Amino acid sequence: MNWGYKILTVVILFLVGMLSMVYVAFKQTNEMIDENYYEKELVYQQIIQAKENLHKYSTECVIQKENENLVIKLPIEIGAELQSGTINFIKMSESDEDKKVHLNTNAEGSQIIDCSSFAKGEYLYRINWSHSNQDFFQEGYINI
Repeated sequence: MNWGYKILTVVILFLVGMLSMVYVAFKQTNEMIDENYYEKELVYQQIIQAKENLHKYSTECVIQKENENLVIKLPIEIGAELQSGTINFIKMSESDEDKKVHLNTNAEGSQIIDCSSFAKGEYLYRINWSHSNQDFFQEGYINI
């Protein structure tokens, strides 16, 4: 094989490599966690204050997976007299699987959520709730 065929082989391999990289790049999705992140960033001080409000209590919010259910336990001092609240479950790998659940706790400050409709995988959860005109916030990761 002479040097002309070697150069042609290298050029063809380079073009095949570049075209495969372009194909993979078009298949990739670049999703953001929050669509309107700039507006949320402007009010981030409120989230910091809500986190500090939660740290004033003896325990934090606990989320546990039991069988096909998620059990959410808010601190008993604030969970029993909940004014309003939501839990956002954000699936990092696919935004179509995100879920939003309204908090409706019982007298012990706990709530059970059926997670059979959730896709398997890791979720970022964000819990926001209000009690006695104070906002509370907690976030973390859970594997469903």
